[in-house]
This record gives sequence, structure tokens and C-alpha cells, in this order.
Amino acid sequence: MEKEVKEIRTEKDLENFLKERNIKYKFIDRPESTKIEEIIKKTKFKSTQIAKSLVLKDEKNNGYIAIIRGDTKLNIKKLKKLLRVNKLGLVSKDEATKYSGYLTGATPPVYHRLPMKAIIDRKVLDNKTIMVGGGSRSKLVELKVQDIIKLSKALIAEISN
Repeated sequence: MEKEVKEIRTEKDLENFLKERNIKYKFIDRPESTKIEEIIKKTKFKSTQIAKSLVLKDEKNNGYIAIIRGDTKLNIKKLKKLLRVNKLGLVSKDEATKYSGYLTGATPPVYHRLPMKAIIDRKVLDNKTIMVGGGSRSKLVELKVQDIIKLSKALIAEISN
């Protein structure tokens, strides 16, 4: 059985990572949910101010993190073509935790357990800062988009609809 995940990372782990790199951040409480629509409904933020970090894998089990705004949907066809892979898909909740180290709904765009190629949708760059998974399902963290790009070494591309 491959269900075993060593340890789950938390907002404290993420905070330590950001502090060590002198990255400006702000944690914000949010309703505990994995659904972005519920989070938007119960916070003061617009869907364009929140980004989702989606974990995917290819046919060779290489992990990827796609960072898209809350008002968009990932276009896997575009991403597959960009990455030049034959198969690409979202992973299961257990696999997402295995790759990222975080529970689904808490995944930040940076600081993951396993190395993953990061791709950030061009629409995210419309924002100077963006709210992202804060390492726990009850936190968002506000980060500068440029810091996310720098820390994750993200490729910038049009990957959403």
C-alpha cells in the first residue's frame, strides 16, 4: 500500500521557508474548505485575487505544479503541449500530498516535498500580489507574484481557459 505519507507540512513549515529567504508574506485566515468557490464566498477576496496550485503528473510520474487564478480553469491540453509530454493529468488527493507534502486545499505554489516543475499562468501576472494555499486548509498566504516565480523557478505560459 502506498498510502503512507511521511509527514504533512504545515503553515509553520511554509513560514520558516519564507522567513529564511527574506520573503515578505502575510497569512490570512480562511474557511476550511478545498473548494475555491466556498473560500471566495466566505472571504472578501475576488476569484482574480486567489490562485490555485494544482499538482499533476506525466506518464513517467514526473510531478508538476500548475498555478492558475481562481477565476480560470486549467487547460491540460495546452499544458501537455507546452511540456511536450504524452500523458498529463491531475493527481489523486493522496498523490498530491505525496508530491507536495501538503494536504489538498492547502498547497502553496512553493516549497514542496518532491521537486516539481512549476508553470504559472500568464493571467496570474495581472496581480502584483496573490493569495495562495498557506500550508493548511485554514490559511491563505499573500505573496508577491514575482517572489512565487523566483522561488519556484516557474515557467510563465498561457495554461488556462
